Amino acid sequence: GILMRTFAFNLNDYKAEANHFYFDNIKVEIDEDHVVLPGDVNGDGTVSIQDVVLLVDYTLNKPVSGFVIEAADVTGDGQINVSDVVGIVNLVLKKN
Repeated sequence: GILMRTFAFNLNDYKAEANHFYFDNIKVEIDEDHVVLPGDVNGDGTVSIQDVVLLVDYTLNKPVSGFVIEAADVTGDGQINVSDVVGIVNLVLKKN
């Protein structure tokens, strides 16, 4: 899995140490315990048809439980929509 967080900084003065980055008194810490697998929206450690169904329910505003929102935006466009459903379907098809 990967950590699905994107940060953009346009600063010239920074210090990096281990999994911490300091930018002009701003500290960014990478939480290695919060690693998500893109497309694994139910958090079971694999991308499957169950994730597709859960994401479809989410996009239709149906109540969902156990939803890992960080894993849902597989297109990386900042939105969770039908494009992400298609993206997860493609991940499932590539796996098989």
